[in-house]
Amino acid sequence: MLRRLLLILLSLSLFLATFFLFKNIFFLKKTPLKRKIIFQSDLGNSFNILLIANDARLIERKLPGGKVVKTLEKKSRSDIIDVIHINLDKGIVNLVNIPRDMLVSIPGYTKADSDTDFCNLDKINHSYFFGKDSLLKEVLLRNFQIPIHRYLTINFFSFQEVFSLLSPHLKEIPLKGHLIKSAPEARRLLRARRIWRWDDIDRGRNSLIFLKEVLGKIWPILEKGFFKDEVIEEIFKIVGKDTDLTPGDIAFIFENLQKKGFQPKEIKMATLIGYQAPVYLNRYGEVLACYLPIHSEIKKQIAHFIFEEEIEAKSYMENEPLPLPSYVLRSYSSSEVSPDSIRSDLEAKQLIEQSQEF
Repeated sequence: MLRRLLLILLSLSLFLATFFLFKNIFFLKKTPLKRKIIFQSDLGNSFNILLIANDARLIERKLPGGKVVKTLEKKSRSDIIDVIHINLDKGIVNLVNIPRDMLVSIPGYTKADSDTDFCNLDKINHSYFFGKDSLLKEVLLRNFQIPIHRYLTINFFSFQEVFSLLSPHLKEIPLKGHLIKSAPEARRLLRARRIWRWDDIDRGRNSLIFLKEVLGKIWPILEKGFFKDEVIEEIFKIVGKDTDLTPGDIAFIFENLQKKGFQPKEIKMATLIGYQAPVYLNRYGEVLACYLPIHSEIKKQIAHFIFEEEIEAKSYMENEPLPLPSYVLRSYSSSEVSPDSIRSDLEAKQLIEQSQEF
């Protein structure tokens, strides 16, 4: 009798233990694990993030005791300028590249009579050299009416660290006939100019293609919840103070895009339209390779890709025939200038000499 009672109690205990085990497993499947990063932000539902890739290099500096240390240059140019437009209500992500050689008005540094007075304008990447992200944001607002709500800056070295961190999830990134498998290869192809048919314009386009491909690789992992908070936190450690985004902003964006069923293949991309030409910039007394904005086309692009207006606009992700306004066909340099004397950019020393405000 006692033996039978013990068997009944043992069976009942096993049944209860099994019941509670499966109940807890079922509960865990339905309830996400508590995350360290809080899904909250003051970004609102429609905003623009400025992504800057600068060309800061490591320089050697000798300390008083004789020790030599390597530090990043304090002054650098923005090699890549991308605006990421996001609308969380509609689940929209658009990517827009502003070519680094685009001629613009820079508050405090240029004095031009109009937006086509090209000899008295300056390259947009110089605005970052003069005033970092704050001046570049002001230039984007003044010249193109693009408001910026957050920014993130990377350099050659932070880019490689972030890419290496994500590489287990990325494996291979296709880019115009190339397969990117490593951080050095990604850096080389994204920085390259002369291997591409359209030089700097293609470099800007490639940055958008690369961003879209990377997000396409990572998005399924984010959707399944396998992307750890620690990875996001590590990225922010690498970037350091070169952003005003927060981990909460990123979590907020991902969560709300997921709710709208967003997929990276839906991302639309555009490069602002212009015309490449040599221009004698009075500010420097030099002829530089520049990019003359075709304002009528750019206004349509910004209306469509940034403000989501129902208006036809070219993406210009491939060169295509365009009706050129007469102002871009004028000569802005001496007819005696030889192609070999046209410089792609100035030395940092020359920019520093001309970095005073008016």
